This record gives sequence, C-alpha cells and structure tokens, in this order.
Amino acid sequence: MTDLFKVRWERVDDAQQTKAAFNSVFMFPGVIAKFRGNRWPTSIVHERSPERPNNMNSQERRKQNLVEDRNRDEDVVRLQAEFLRVQDLHLRALADLENFRKKVQQDHSRIAYLGKRDILLKILEVVDSFDRALERTAGLPDSLAEGFQVISKQLQSILKGEGVTPMETLGQAFDPELHEAIATVGVGSETLGTIVAELSRGYLWQDQLLRPAKVSVAQ
Repeated sequence: MTDLFKVRWERVDDAQQTKAAFNSVFMFPGVIAKFRGNRWPTSIVHERSPERPNNMNSQERRKQNLVEDRNRDEDVVRLQAEFLRVQDLHLRALADLENFRKKVQQDHSRIAYLGKRDILLKILEVVDSFDRALERTAGLPDSLAEGFQVISKQLQSILKGEGVTPMETLGQAFDPELHEAIATVGVGSETLGTIVAELSRGYLWQDQLLRPAKVSVAQ
C-alpha cells in the first residue's frame, strides 16, 4: 500500500494516539482506506493539487475560461478607470493649490505696494511743506535756514532711494495722465497746451505715476 499512495504523515501532540491515515480520495477508483480507532491526525497534507470537476467537458471548460478572462478584463478596465479618476483629482488639487499660492502672493504684494505708496505720499506732503518753508527763509537766521535745507535734502535722498523721482513739467506739453490742470492762462507767446506754471510738483515711483503735478496751462 505504501508504494501506491503518497501520504505525508504528521505527528500529533500525543504519540500514543497517532493513527495511520490515508487520503479518502485516491488516484485509483474503487480503493478505499479504512481507519481503525476513534482518533484522527490533526492534519493531512495531500500531494495532489485541486483540480476542476472531472464531469466538465472541454467545451464547458472553454466557456468557463472565457468567462474568467472576461471578468479579469473588466476588473482591469475598472481599476484603470479608477486610477485615472484619482489621478485627475490629484492633479486638479495640485493645480488649485498652486493657483491659491500665487493668489496669496499677489495679494500680499498688492497690500505691501499700497501700504508703501500711502507712506510715500505722506512723505511728499512733508517735502512740500519744507519747499514752501524754504521759499520763506528770508529774514531767518542762517543756521535755521540751513537746517531746513538739510532736512529737505535728507527727505529727497530717502525718496530717491525708494525709486521716487520728481517730474519736470515747465515748458512741457500737458499730459492728462501725468498732469492735473488747475488753471488756464492766456499767454500769446506760448504754444497752446504748454505748461506755464507748476503749483505742486509731480512724482514718479519706479517709472509709474505716484502723484500727478498740479499745473497751469497756456490757453
């Protein structure tokens, strides 16, 4: 019997209770193994691998194979579609995050620009006050007049360091984008539309208009 059937024996906890066991289904039909005793081994490892039922003919097997292949293909297609959907969501999320980051940077830059612009405009008001004071230094002690001039130069140096430069307007053609006409003057010798007087100096900041010049224009 041991030459006809391959059965792997495994030991149980109690050696005295070990019983011999054969596979209940053998390769040769009609051979039945009987066991004596009431105890069975805890596990029997069969050498044969599971096979499909023998009652299936070749046509039924082909149909079953086709069904299994079709199911596998459907699973692959479904997983690929799910992967593409998740990938698209991931890319969209990355794009939204990048757009949000750029918008935040632009907002911060815009807020900083507006805040700095307001400070520069306030400094220009102080500069205008010192310019008017310098025009009225006659009769003042020299030391006081020199003090006004030093402060005015310091303010002009600060503005220049920030990229703020004064505009030259006298004798220039009136430009509504750069100049603000306060009055018109009838002067026969001047060309129409020429600036004949500057009432308030205009300034550029980094080649952009910071404050328009208030001028009188020949008419």
